[in-house]
Amino acid sequence: MRNSLLARVAVLMALALPGAILVGNSAASTKAGSAFPTGNITISMFGSDELPQFQLEQSLITAWQKLHPNVQVQAEQAPLGPAFQKLSTELPSGGGPTIFSAYEPWIEGFSSYMAPAIPAAFGVKNMKAITNLYIPNSLAAQSRQGNVLCLPSAAPSWALLINKKEFKAAGLKIPQNLPKTWKQVAALQRKLTKYDSNGQLLQRGFGIRYTAGGQWYAMLFVATVESQGAKVIDVAGNPLLTSSAAAKAMRIFRDNAVAPTVTKDVQTSPYQDFADGTDVMSYGGANAVSFVESLNPAMKGNIYVAQLPSLTGKIGGSVKYSFDYCVNKGASADQQYAAWNLVSYITNHGGQFWTTTGAVQPRKTFFTDPAVKNTPFISVFENELAHAQALPQTKYWGQLQQAIQDGVQKVVFNHETIKQALAEMQTEYLQSIGK
Repeated sequence: MRNSLLARVAVLMALALPGAILVGNSAASTKAGSAFPTGNITISMFGSDELPQFQLEQSLITAWQKLHPNVQVQAEQAPLGPAFQKLSTELPSGGGPTIFSAYEPWIEGFSSYMAPAIPAAFGVKNMKAITNLYIPNSLAAQSRQGNVLCLPSAAPSWALLINKKEFKAAGLKIPQNLPKTWKQVAALQRKLTKYDSNGQLLQRGFGIRYTAGGQWYAMLFVATVESQGAKVIDVAGNPLLTSSAAAKAMRIFRDNAVAPTVTKDVQTSPYQDFADGTDVMSYGGANAVSFVESLNPAMKGNIYVAQLPSLTGKIGGSVKYSFDYCVNKGASADQQYAAWNLVSYITNHGGQFWTTTGAVQPRKTFFTDPAVKNTPFISVFENELAHAQALPQTKYWGQLQQAIQDGVQKVVFNHETIKQALAEMQTEYLQSIGK
């Protein structure tokens, strides 16, 4: 099930439609106490849409309830699409479950209905101490005005994947010749790309999976822009897609476009070209290695993982996104306390998430868990996660992704100029959100 996060992202992109997320003020809740409540409490929960994770959640809930027998937890498996629609309707009216999941770009739209985390429920003194339970910079998207509003059940980030056999067969050495900049990746394309006598592509150096879902290059585009200290959307929500930073990001796609129509990558199997040996280099999260090995067992032990290239060669060109547990602001003070204590308990069992679903969590205990710490290259993914760029907080992520996808494809497939494609991206996005 380690590829399931990819399918979840694809579903979520289709949900972010204009006006889908409502805004308003939720019912006020009383101030939570500093000790676990002693009265009888019932909390409801929209659990994971994926059966393996939901079953794990149920197991952890059962163990937690033995510690707190005064609390009843009513958890239900919640498909993302219907759950999103229910939350959009129920939260503004003061309803909805006590605990619910949010895809990271949704946080901004739902934030007014979220109860801040309660330090005492985590056994710490203040909000900063909750943040300190996590690796640096991993809760920026989940926080507002110094308050932590959500905590990740999964937080992927990307690294560079290399087919060691084919890389070395081209006379290249690891780690000496590993690319750290996108310019170096483009240079390696020429050295690693092969055609047969009929001009048919046999192998390319690096492939951007254009047919596996728009998130793959929309996220890369955004991360590259943000790694330059720029933004794709300003604080007022206006697009900044014609900037010089956006132009530099677009050049990555133009300069690395090698036979982009020759591919077997699809949304449910985005690493197929890398698994088959068509792509010598690829990119993906920590779950990608086991996914590729499941597609082609011969790749086991043949994958090297390195820092994802960036424009400058410095770390920070990767993207991170998350699926998060949030607590309903409309719940009572006792419900909020119990809910946050349960979230703390669940997220402190990251090793079980890893072995069950392949999900990476940014909580520090995740990387020291015996089930995780000896995983090959896990330190690379930890380092990427600590420096990666978060997705922009906007209720129009779906429209932004579509505009970026269309712009990139115009450059790669239609050979439009970057300047023209960026201008059309900007126009498309504004029109899609009704501006």
